Amino acid sequence: MPSFVNRLQKINWFPALLLLATILPYLPFLPRLGFYWVDWQVIFLAQAKSPAVFWDYFLYDRPFSVWTYDVSLPLLGLNPLLWQIFTLLLRWLAGLGFYWTLNNLWKDKTWQVRWMAIVFVVFPGFMQQLVAMAYSQHFTTYALFTLSLAAMLTARNKPRFYWLFTALALVACLTHMLTMEYFTALELIRPLILFLLIFRENKNWASAIKHTFLQWLPYLLMVGFFLFWRFIYYPTLLPGTDQNMPGLLLRFSQKPLAVIIELSNLVIKEFLKINIFDWLNLISPEIVDLNARSFIFSIGMGLAGGALIAWLLNRISREQTGETPQKSYWIEALLLALAGFMLGGLPVWGSGRSSAVGMWSDRFTLGPLFGSAILLVLLLDWLLHERWKKFIVLGILTGLAFSLHIRTANQYMADWDNQRDYYWQLLWRAPGLKPNTAIIATRIPSGLLSKYSAGFIFNVLYDPTAAVKDVPYWYFTSNDIGGDVSSMQANAPIKYTQLRNMNFKGNTSQALVITRPSNERCLWVVSPYLRDEGVLTYDEEEITPLSSPAQILAESTKPVPLDVIGAEPARDWCYYFEKAELNNQYKKWDITLQLWNEAQALQLQPRSPAELTPFVLAFAQNGMWDKAQQIGEQMQQIAPDRQPTLNCALWTYIKQETPPSNERDVFLKSINYPGMCTP
Repeated sequence: MPSFVNRLQKINWFPALLLLATILPYLPFLPRLGFYWVDWQVIFLAQAKSPAVFWDYFLYDRPFSVWTYDVSLPLLGLNPLLWQIFTLLLRWLAGLGFYWTLNNLWKDKTWQVRWMAIVFVVFPGFMQQLVAMAYSQHFTTYALFTLSLAAMLTARNKPRFYWLFTALALVACLTHMLTMEYFTALELIRPLILFLLIFRENKNWASAIKHTFLQWLPYLLMVGFFLFWRFIYYPTLLPGTDQNMPGLLLRFSQKPLAVIIELSNLVIKEFLKINIFDWLNLISPEIVDLNARSFIFSIGMGLAGGALIAWLLNRISREQTGETPQKSYWIEALLLALAGFMLGGLPVWGSGRSSAVGMWSDRFTLGPLFGSAILLVLLLDWLLHERWKKFIVLGILTGLAFSLHIRTANQYMADWDNQRDYYWQLLWRAPGLKPNTAIIATRIPSGLLSKYSAGFIFNVLYDPTAAVKDVPYWYFTSNDIGGDVSSMQANAPIKYTQLRNMNFKGNTSQALVITRPSNERCLWVVSPYLRDEGVLTYDEEEITPLSSPAQILAESTKPVPLDVIGAEPARDWCYYFEKAELNNQYKKWDITLQLWNEAQALQLQPRSPAELTPFVLAFAQNGMWDKAQQIGEQMQQIAPDRQPTLNCALWTYIKQETPPSNERDVFLKSINYPGMCTP
C-alpha cells in the first residue's frame, strides 16, 4: 500500500486539474447548449457530405481548414453536446501544450507555470467558447501550435527520441499555419525560446545565435513554405479580395508614418483591454444584481470553483528539488510575455482589426493570450511576496472568470431555447416553402446569430440538400431590401451574392414576411388581417406588403432536421395558433375549429389578442356567429385599448371573405364602433 501511495504522489496531476479548470464553468449547461452564429454554415455544408463542397466554400480564405471538419464531422455528427465537449477538450489541449512548453523552459517555476496555464484556459476576454462547431477549428490550430512548441523542447531534452519529436513538431507547425493564420506570427516565438535555452547554457551571444538558427532552420523552412503558399501562390486561386490579408501592413510602403501611428494606436488599446480591462470588468458595478438568481449562482459557484482550483494547485505544486533556480527567469518571462502578446496580435492588427470592435471580435484575443497569460502571473508574482497571497489573488481572479463564463453559458442556454422555439413555430406555420423564397424580417431569430447565419438556418430547415452555389432560401432584413416597399414592382429581383460562393435569386413576389419581436407573442407570418390590426411595429408595417403566404406549402417536402434542432417541444398555445393560421390559409376551417377545442380543453391562453383572430375567422366561415362574437369579446377583455383597431380589421376582412347573410350583418354591426369601420 505505501508503494502505491508513493506512486500516486509522484504522478503529475496538473493536466487533470487543468481539464477541470477548462470545463468547470460549463458543466451544468452542456446538455442544453446548441448551435450559434457561424456554426450554421458548417451544419448546412455538412448536409452535402462532400469534401469538395467544403473546399469550394472555404477557398475564399482558408481552404486547408476543411480537414478539421473532414475528421470531426463523421465522429460527432450534428450533436451539439458532442461538439461542446469536443471543443472544450481542444481548448484544454491548447492549454496543456502551453503548460508543457513553459514547464520545459522554467523547470524550477512549478506553480508559476501552472498558474499561467490556468489563466490561459479561463481567460475572460474570449466569450465565444460555446460557438463550439466554429471554434473547434481555432482551438485545433492553437493546440497544434502549442503542442508543436512542446514537442520541439521535448526533442532537445530527450536526445534518444529527438527525430520522433522533431518530426511531430514540424508536422504540427506546418499544419497549424495552413489550417488558420491566427497563430502564424507566433512562430517567431520559437527561435526566442530556443535562444533563451541555449544562451542560458553557454552565455555566449554569437554561439547562442548560431545554434539557435541551426535548430530553428527546419521550422523556418516550414514558415517559408507557408509564406510562399499564402502570399504568392494562393492569391492566384482567390475568387475575390481576401479580407484576412494584412492590408494595414501592406500600405506601409505608401504611408509609413500613418501606418505606424495607426498600428501603435491598435497595440496600445489592445494591450490595455486584454491585460487590464478584460479582468477589471469582472468586478464592474453593472454586473451586480442580487435579485437575479443567475447572478447569485454564478458568483457563488464561480468563487467556489476558483477556491477549489487554488487549493488543489497548492496541494500538488511542490517546488522541485535538484534544479538550479534560474536567476534570468524574470527577464526571460517578461521578454516571452511581451513577444507573445505582440506576435499573437500581429495578424489581426496587421489587417486593421481589433478585438474591441464588433460583436464577434473577441476571438482576436486568442493570439495575444499566449503572452497575456504569462504577463499576469509574472506581475502578481512580482507584486506579492508571500505565496499564499499570490494564490488567493489568482484564485479570486479565476473564480470571477468562472462566474463570467457561467453567466455567459446561461445566456447561451436561454438563447438556444429561444432559437428552438422560433424554429418549431416556423415549421408549424410553414411546414414547407416553395423554392426561391426570400424570408424577410426586421430582426434575426436570435441575438447570437448574424444575418448570413440566419440564411443558412432556413436552408437547413427546409432543404438541407440544396446546392451551395444556388440556395433556394435566404434571410433578409428590411434594411437589406431598401427603398420604398410600396413602390416596388411585382417580380422585382431580390438577390444575395455577398458570401463567398453562395448565391440566392428571388423576387418581390416570392417573399415571406415573418415577425417575432419577443416571446410576448408567437411567431407571425404576416397575412392581410394581421397587417391591419395595429399590432405591428412601424418597421414591420413597412415591409408587410411584400408578404406572400402563398409561398407556404401545407406539407414538408424534406424531413425536419431533428438531429439539429431537437425533438418537437410540448405543444403550447403557439402550436395551435400556427396550425390555425396554416389551415385557414388552405380554407380548412373545420380543422381550425378542432384546434380551438383542443386549446380550450388545455386551458391555453393567447400571448396577444390578435392571435385569436384566426379562430374568429374560422367560426365566421362556418356560420357560427355567436361563437365568433364570444371570441371577439375575449379579445376585448385582453386588450380593451386596442379593441377598435382589432375589431375594424376583423370587420373589413370578414366583410370581404364571407358570404352575405343576416347573421353576418348582425355580427358586423356588433363589432363596428360607431363611424369607425368603413369599407
